[in-house]
Amino acid sequence: MRMVLPPRGVAAALLAVCLSATVGVAQGSGSTTGKRSKPAITAKKPFARTAGTAGLRRVGALRERPTLAARLTARGTAPIVSTAERPLTLVHLDSLVSSARELLGVRYQWAGSSLKGVDCSGLVRYAFAKLGFRVPHNAAELARSGEAVDADTAKMRPGDLIVFSANRSTRISHVGMYVGGGAMVHASTSQRRVIEVPFNNIRGLKVRGVRRMIALADSLEGDRF
Repeated sequence: MRMVLPPRGVAAALLAVCLSATVGVAQGSGSTTGKRSKPAITAKKPFARTAGTAGLRRVGALRERPTLAARLTARGTAPIVSTAERPLTLVHLDSLVSSARELLGVRYQWAGSSLKGVDCSGLVRYAFAKLGFRVPHNAAELARSGEAVDADTAKMRPGDLIVFSANRSTRISHVGMYVGGGAMVHASTSQRRVIEVPFNNIRGLKVRGVRRMIALADSLEGDRF
């Protein structure tokens, strides 16, 4: 059979169309024969890295916050000092001690501060409230209030607060009120009531300090108790 070829001009035109289509496909498929174009969608940074950076910023902010101990210290109660507008005398100290002794026999009740029941710091709060003063209902905060006094009966006076910790601990966990003669009034957890006992012989507790909440006029500071 004899093959009939198309005219030379038509063949050239067909070849040109084929070559054009081939080059277009190669460029569209990212062939190395053409210049690469930038992708339409750019890749974002991984979410984990972004979240990690934010987390580091949050940790840094937390580190700048004051510690819990510092915040508690900042909330400490200022010493109660006598002023010309409200002079405090020995009579006030007698009233303070009388208010503490008024609770003798009252049952121990955690967080209590009334005749219905008191805990150790609740007893102190009750007695000072009778004088019109508000003090912390917390033994550790009371241990940071007022001024320090030597735990010596020759220097202590009625109304001073005695703070304690467990024998093998330094954490303040108990408080009582000195009433003179080496004794204190406190809400006993073992006896489950308010009692008066020698302050330097409390089983399981160690004296950690004495705090003076009320400063009398200078003319009265030299009086003996």
